[in-house]
Amino acid sequence: MELDRCEDLRSFYPAFVRGELEPSKTLRIQKHLGDVCASCAAEIEELHSAFQAIPLADGPLPLPEGSAEALVARLSKQPQEEAETPIVFRESNEGRLAWTLVLSAMAALIAVGFWGRSVDRQLQQANDAQRAAEVQTRRVVDDYRVLQQRAQAVAQELDQMKADLRQSSEEPGGRAGQEPSPAPTPSSEAGSP
Repeated sequence: MELDRCEDLRSFYPAFVRGELEPSKTLRIQKHLGDVCASCAAEIEELHSAFQAIPLADGPLPLPEGSAEALVARLSKQPQEEAETPIVFRESNEGRLAWTLVLSAMAALIAVGFWGRSVDRQLQQANDAQRAAEVQTRRVVDDYRVLQQRAQAVAQELDQMKADLRQSSEEPGGRAGQEPSPAPTPSSEAGSP
């Protein structure tokens, strides 16, 4: 059985001291006092002393003759005021439940915040990777254009060499029987020795 808290039992102390409490609650208080709480034991001792200081009659005290009629007459002359409804705080677990819900909601908000930051970080990384891929693609396209221009230049040179060979073979005393000289390579055009 879960240990009772002082606040849960405090409202039962007067009935406990007078001996008017039901047995199950009496056992709860006795267990609480014996096992846990010396301050509650002192409080019950004070209540016990206070009750013993009050003289108790064996029954209701008789009213003097005519006092009941006088009291009713006096009360009927006074205007009746509506009594305010007192605020009663029930002793239950509703407060704990409310705090549990509030704390759970706060934990959920914090978790969502961290998850959102994680998603933002992942989106930023994806955007950075996309930008890097775009830059790399532009470089590849630029390199392809340069290679294409070099290939066109080499093709033009080959066409020129073919034309020169034809022309030299058609000329009398030309180099018809000789092998053509090797064509210059793109690297030799770029300035390599």
